[in-house]
Amino acid sequence: MRTLLKPVIPIAFSAAFLIGCGSGDVPAEQPSTDTSAASVVAIPSGRIALKAANDKFVVCDLGATDTMQGVLKAGRDQVGPWETFEVVDLGNGRIALKADNGKYVCADRGLGNMLVANRDSVSDWETFEVQMLADDQMTLRTTEGKYITADLAAEGERNGVLIADRDEAKEWETFRVQRDVPLPAVQ
Repeated sequence: MRTLLKPVIPIAFSAAFLIGCGSGDVPAEQPSTDTSAASVVAIPSGRIALKAANDKFVVCDLGATDTMQGVLKAGRDQVGPWETFEVVDLGNGRIALKADNGKYVCADRGLGNMLVANRDSVSDWETFEVQMLADDQMTLRTTEGKYITADLAAEGERNGVLIADRDEAKEWETFRVQRDVPLPAVQ
């Protein structure tokens, strides 16, 4: 019996190791922005919040001036109603995002591809391809193949504005997802 246990223990350990390694998770200390690998992490559903590379939550600023009304921007420290988005699964790895104002987010070609929540229905401009990089990291790409970025080099009120104008995903095009954000309490 003693000789039987020796081979069984290494085999059991190896099987447990292989099963654990096959989960598709990327360790938190080694975040990946490689978008060439197939995604195995589930696309978020329900209400989400997004955090950009500047460690700020994306906000649909409904209190901004006329030109910036409803524009998405990485600029808030905490999650509230304006920082949450309802994910609408369109199938085939594509989603639409609905902001707190009840409007869909679009990459508005007439505004230089800025993301703004001002549409009543979903079409090409309101459709985003999601690529999950890890449990809590994702990229968004338009139907024209442009990645969404938080423009952290812009100055003034445009700093952190989300724009669909990048050909590849790097740090500014990667967002951390906070899943299952609860609805705010009614006061």
